[in-house]
Amino acid sequence: MTIQWGIKMGKGDYVRKIVAWELVCLVGVVLLSFLYHLWFLSGAVLFVAASLVQPRVRRSIRQAKEDEYEYNQLTIYMEQLLCSYKRNGSLVESMTDCLSVFEKGEPIGKHIEKALYILQTGEGVEDGEIVANAFATIEKHYNSKRLRMLHEFLNQAEQMGGKREQAIDILLEDLQLWKRRTTLYQKKKKYIRVDTVIAVVFACCMCILSRLLVPKELGFDIADTMLYQVVTTAVLCGLLSIVHFVWKKLTGSWLDGQLLQNQETIQRVKRNYKLLCNEQRNPIKKHLAYKICRRQVETEYPYWLLSITLLLQTESVYCAMEQSVNRKCGMFADEVRSLLDKLYDAPNQLYPYTEFFQQLEISEVQTGMKILYSVNQNGYEESKRQLDFIISQNNVLMDRAENNRYENQTAGLSLLKHLPMLIACVKMVADLVNLLALTMGTLGQMA
Repeated sequence: MTIQWGIKMGKGDYVRKIVAWELVCLVGVVLLSFLYHLWFLSGAVLFVAASLVQPRVRRSIRQAKEDEYEYNQLTIYMEQLLCSYKRNGSLVESMTDCLSVFEKGEPIGKHIEKALYILQTGEGVEDGEIVANAFATIEKHYNSKRLRMLHEFLNQAEQMGGKREQAIDILLEDLQLWKRRTTLYQKKKKYIRVDTVIAVVFACCMCILSRLLVPKELGFDIADTMLYQVVTTAVLCGLLSIVHFVWKKLTGSWLDGQLLQNQETIQRVKRNYKLLCNEQRNPIKKHLAYKICRRQVETEYPYWLLSITLLLQTESVYCAMEQSVNRKCGMFADEVRSLLDKLYDAPNQLYPYTEFFQQLEISEVQTGMKILYSVNQNGYEESKRQLDFIISQNNVLMDRAENNRYENQTAGLSLLKHLPMLIACVKMVADLVNLLALTMGTLGQMA
């Protein structure tokens, strides 16, 4: 989704903007050439590198603003939709409230307006799923797992009816926790970007020192050598590349669309789970399959348990699991179907619950399944305290799963702040070698 910031520029304004940024690059290169005593050819190479990097960095900055805008708009919509639906219980009125929150012309407002029109008229709906088709007009523009989960819940609420206040409270609490996690994660990414830029500036300062510390009494300047020019140009281009790399890697959607798997990933995890269940296979392959499947279940299980908890407000444990199968695919769906088959044969036994992903030995999964067994035996009214424990435990699991995902996304990038200083040290060593070579040559000529 593209967001227009300010007034749309004409072709002339666009050309002037490019020329302005090229002039900024030229001034910066001239300044660096003066500080480092670069030759014209070295300055020209540096100018080309800066001209290639600066539009990419500006694009990353613009994309970061658009991603933040998109995230803020969507969270406002989700929060308002839940609050309005809890208050009036009408989906049309709730969507109308959401539409009134946004100013006219905002992208999400247009999507809500289209969805509201479908809800009111049913135009273009051939399969009778008016609510699902209305929500689909919004979902196709926002790649978010929580958005789809929210829409699925409201679609079911419209079909089944019943009291949904507690379920809405659960979704609101999950939404607030997600907003807090996302905000902290984005602050960390911002810190890494700023820290890297500061490290690059300090590295540039260190690169100047090696030349300034050469005594004038020696009668020569290391900047007049080819080695100095090549190394200095390469180092400055490398520092520019680091800035570009960090900004590019730390730019991405704020939404939780990474949790929506494609078919290739689903099939790969499914193959690994079959491999894990086969005891005759290579132990090394089984260990790798164990790691892949465990990571997948740790990520997906909290969302499945959340959907089960929502369904338990009006359904039995068995019916809630049966309905959840339609929302899952691949390895997880197969395991839930296996659980349902075992429950059908032994509805009052504990072992179907404890055998759920038993091969992966995830204690939190076993705890959650035992509580579901207790809820199934005692009934909802008597098990409200246990359901509250499931909700709190599931929030901990979701926190851990998403924090691990965030850590994996930024793994290694926080170490990049040390790379500019390392490059500066290499530059200083190269200048020292150059200085020794020039000194030895001068001494040899004097001898």
